[in-house]
Amino acid sequence: MLVSRSLTRKEWRDVKRFVGMHEFPCTIDAGQFMTALHVFSHNDSFAPAKPPCIFYVEGRHLPDVRPRTEAPTGYARRTKEFLALTHTKRNKELLKFYGIDELEPASYYLRNAP
Repeated sequence: MLVSRSLTRKEWRDVKRFVGMHEFPCTIDAGQFMTALHVFSHNDSFAPAKPPCIFYVEGRHLPDVRPRTEAPTGYARRTKEFLALTHTKRNKELLKFYGIDELEPASYYLRNAP
């Protein structure tokens, strides 16, 4: 499921709480013009296998963050919001368990930030 509208501050707090509470594995995609958070479900099988992505949020849908063309710091702010979820010790353990590609260091994802 793709989030297709801007989230309110409360909705974004709820997403972060939901991901953390259920320890859903998540990854980040960061390109030159956008950043996105992918959240995966837990795999119910006994053998570790890559679980399906249950939803993803593009950086432009985060609350109170203007498009990059309007605010040069917007890209970095959005990316840092996602890094707070993806670069935890527990998330890295889950990604390894499910065989999901290892994350790059946080600095890699901020390389395009002005």
